[in-house]
Amino acid sequence: MENTSHSEPSDELPPDDVPRDQAQGSETETTPLSSDDSKDENDATLIPVTESKSHRARVWESLAVLLAFTGFLVTVAAMIFLPLAIWSGYGDSGMFPESRTDSTPIKPKTAVAYNLDFPLLYPDIASKPGSECRKAWDALTHIPCHDKLFNRASDNSTWRTLEWDPMYFLPRICENRCRAALDKAYGQLSAKCSSADTFVLQGYHGMFSPAWLESGPAAAVEVLVRRTEHLCRSSPVDDSDYEYCHIDMLERFGVMDGVNPNLWAINTFMRDTDKNGFERGGRKRGSRETGTYRYRYNYKVRDQKLGPGAGETSCSWCTFDFFNRTLNSWTQGAHLSPESNQPVSLPEFLRRVRRAGRRCAPTAKWDEMYNAAVARYISTGVLPADWEVTLPSGDLHYLIHNGPSLGDSPILEIRAERARLSSPQFRQSWNGTRLELSHSTSCLVTLERNYLSTNSYINLPKDMLSKMMGEERESTALREAYCSQSTSKALEALSDTACLPSLTTSKVLELAKEYRASRRTREVYCDLFGQRSYQWNCAQSLGSMNKTSWAFTGRPKTTVFLAELDTALEELKKKLSLEEVAPSLNNNNNQKQLSSSKSRAKAAADRSKEKILGNTVCAGCIWKWLTGTSMDEIMENMRGASSVSEYVNFVKKYHTTCTSLGATWLGGVPYGDDPIVWRVKNEDGKVLRYIKGPKVVWYGDAVHAVDEATGEVTIYQRHRGNRPGLDVGSLWHVLQAQRGLDAKAQGRFEEWKAEEEEHRKEADKAVWTVDERSGDLEYIRPKNGLQGEKKEQE
Repeated sequence: MENTSHSEPSDELPPDDVPRDQAQGSETETTPLSSDDSKDENDATLIPVTESKSHRARVWESLAVLLAFTGFLVTVAAMIFLPLAIWSGYGDSGMFPESRTDSTPIKPKTAVAYNLDFPLLYPDIASKPGSECRKAWDALTHIPCHDKLFNRASDNSTWRTLEWDPMYFLPRICENRCRAALDKAYGQLSAKCSSADTFVLQGYHGMFSPAWLESGPAAAVEVLVRRTEHLCRSSPVDDSDYEYCHIDMLERFGVMDGVNPNLWAINTFMRDTDKNGFERGGRKRGSRETGTYRYRYNYKVRDQKLGPGAGETSCSWCTFDFFNRTLNSWTQGAHLSPESNQPVSLPEFLRRVRRAGRRCAPTAKWDEMYNAAVARYISTGVLPADWEVTLPSGDLHYLIHNGPSLGDSPILEIRAERARLSSPQFRQSWNGTRLELSHSTSCLVTLERNYLSTNSYINLPKDMLSKMMGEERESTALREAYCSQSTSKALEALSDTACLPSLTTSKVLELAKEYRASRRTREVYCDLFGQRSYQWNCAQSLGSMNKTSWAFTGRPKTTVFLAELDTALEELKKKLSLEEVAPSLNNNNNQKQLSSSKSRAKAAADRSKEKILGNTVCAGCIWKWLTGTSMDEIMENMRGASSVSEYVNFVKKYHTTCTSLGATWLGGVPYGDDPIVWRVKNEDGKVLRYIKGPKVVWYGDAVHAVDEATGEVTIYQRHRGNRPGLDVGSLWHVLQAQRGLDAKAQGRFEEWKAEEEEHRKEADKAVWTVDERSGDLEYIRPKNGLQGEKKEQE
């Protein structure tokens, strides 16, 4: 297929393209190729807009007139006030002073497209008048290039929408006359200028930022040449649907392929190919419009496959060129990690690029390119030949998001121990049994497989886990990666039964214990921080109690736990003013209606207070540790106390204290004369009747709740938000567990359990009916609500 993506403007506003306003309209659609489309392969050009005298055209004409009139007013104002400003600037030195050595010539803030005056736009140079460098530089006053050539927006693979539109600007930048002029200019400057010929940045005010400007004229033009060569690349094998590779990468993968390779672009490619997908080829049509230009485009595009597996993503020459340039671009300290903003080592760099590049098809082309780059690094001495198994990645941020490689700890130590156990010297001196040696080797193989089977890194030091407890975006991203469901599922599927303590050597046993400790730490940590929190910040809560160690060790034994919480509750009550105490549950229904403004102010104050309380001992994660997530867990917690009644009384005290202070996330209190029926009164005064619903396609294991005042039914999915009463225990569940322990003491737990379930089932029949076909629950009582008991259980 011939590359025919050519850009032509329509209704471009004079005199040039500066400034760029935000795009006002952008539409894109892809339609399959019709028989007519296939007849004309050159019909992929950008189509100019030709809406003669339409409403849109009239709007553009009006805008042009307005801009012209505005320009006229600005010109008149400048003619009037500029002489006055100049006169006042001279002061007592007269109208025409002989010299002004203390001032810097005024430089323009914008350039004229296709007529770039380099000496006028750039800072002055330090070269002596008449020098060969100055002569060469002063001659560059009419460079026939578009002024967008100066734009650095895409250099580092970032995309500033207001500044850069490749489809529109590349055809203007990539004109042959521009490239020829730049090549000639660079040839002259590189031959006649030295490192001493630099820009004078002091006092410079113009269109370039001194912080980013090159050192001198030769370096500045070299950057323009490199940028032009990079932006104007095309596929030499005709496997791209676009005229320029820069557009190809953007349209295929959302990658802004800048002249400076970096890992941000690699991450963008990874995100775009993380899921399997297929985009059918056809006509890709669309339009884009800003305050200064507008155009339409119409391309023929091929089928596009996407996927995270090896060879699952279809890649063009442009894509492989992108990877090849990136692979060969590493130098010490030049590449930063997108996650930590710290320099990455060469092993980590190669592993990052490899994870992305191996997705490209054909895989043989990628393998050849990758192996050549690695061989080059080895030949230059910056990478040892055995780097894969000896050198770590060196960046915990990378390991957390991607998991360990063979050169990372503890894989490195595990492999070293395997090599030691299999060495002839060790076997000759071995005094143990053959079974013990065989079992130790099997344990090491299992440990290595288990570590490498996860997509995260579980061997994190506690100081790193502590840093990840913060509220910053980076900390949140690291926690989500560390506690991801994919890693949890991978760990659940793994077994370390091959590592029996009685049949392993001391070093192997040490490595096995380290693995189990890491799994346990992750389990505790992610139980607190992994799931989406419900009205709490557990890190802040533990910090306020000076108990951040609980994030690693887990819930302490019950007697210690209750004592610590009791102390924290008393300290919290002392800190909070009595005026801030929230209304009790009994008074919620009697509050007077506030005006709209006062109501909003009160709501804002309540949210602020809830946030403060959510960072204290009243946080939901502490409540979760009190009530557990199942009856067995609650009963186990109760057994650890001095007595069951002591535990239940403390839970009631905790609930009353925190809700009276304003906590609204601990679930309601049991309500009514029948303690077996799941019926509660919430903090907002609503009385709700709960029932476990059948497992259905959309909701899975769900809980149904009816508001007795209105008859409104809400369906809650379980295990989605750590909500007390739904995903974790509530006060009603604690009282139920207390009855269960009493039944266990009497030796009739199973009978008690069946009796309560049957009682609840019969009581629920008066409130709910089950649809025989769908299994859905339906509320059958009067729409004005239930007329039940109004007595709370104490």
